[in-house]
Amino acid sequence: MRIFGGRKRGHLLCSGPMKRNNQTNEKVLAHARGANPEAIHPATEPVCGFGRKRMPYPAVMECMAGTPVYSVRTSSLPLAQLMRPSPDLDGLLEYVETILDVEGPEPERFERFLEYPTWPRDPETGRAIGRPSMSDAMLLGAHLRIAVEGKWTEPHFGSYQTVEDWIREDGTNVISRKPDVLEAWIAEVRAAGALRRGATAESLAHIPYQLVHRTASACHRAGLARGVLPVLCYVVFRDPDATPDEFAATKDFENGILGQWTDWLAPSGIEVLVISVPVIRTPAPRSPSAAARLFQAIGAGKNPYQIDWNGICLRIRPKLAPLSRRAQ
Repeated sequence: MRIFGGRKRGHLLCSGPMKRNNQTNEKVLAHARGANPEAIHPATEPVCGFGRKRMPYPAVMECMAGTPVYSVRTSSLPLAQLMRPSPDLDGLLEYVETILDVEGPEPERFERFLEYPTWPRDPETGRAIGRPSMSDAMLLGAHLRIAVEGKWTEPHFGSYQTVEDWIREDGTNVISRKPDVLEAWIAEVRAAGALRRGATAESLAHIPYQLVHRTASACHRAGLARGVLPVLCYVVFRDPDATPDEFAATKDFENGILGQWTDWLAPSGIEVLVISVPVIRTPAPRSPSAAARLFQAIGAGKNPYQIDWNGICLRIRPKLAPLSRRAQ
């Protein structure tokens, strides 16, 4: 039995009996791999992918092994292990459905992509006008679109770049285009009915830019009119031996930085989740190239990270709901 924090503030909810999804139909899966993930509902469970390309999970991990990894405590590594198709993940996702009040007669059959791109688009022409927002993971279901961002040691390294700072920063983008990109992200969130009235580029100047474009990724092709609830989900990994400063930095991200952003979001149009995941064993430090090879081990079914699935806690809209404690 697993206990997660639920919608009722501070109350403990039990996930109850865990339903099992249907076995993968290889013929249907092979057909689904060639389809546009934004154009159809998922055909079967589990369907995995890297970017927007469907492929078997071990192949996804081979692709991930080619991405930069600077430490064994980089969140992308345990997130990849957490997202590996398994009964534990099925149970967690099913419980998320229950918490979000979208549970139907059958569990959502999510397509699960890692490093999933969503482009800022001109609201009138639909043309891409900037670099994509890369969600660490994207879960596409018939009624839920969940953009996942992993956090572990990232909050420990200083403040996040605000919208205002991003606009001013000189980079590869032409500075004069950055306001258009920002307006495209805001339009995406507004189109899904997820933004409060009165929110403008100026009023969001001090919000971390990452939160804006990650929320837009969740809102793309979602909203009440489409029957798809956008969900911004932060998976926060926790060390049992974290220092007080590290603990404080993570708490500040959840309650301060993320909580400040939720003030601008419409409760009826989007949900914001924080899933706290205890990591009770971490691989020994190694070089970046050796750390990247951990993705291959994960793809082969190994568990370089020991995740306490029984200790996972979930809360909706940080700053409003307290983090629950696991039942003893």
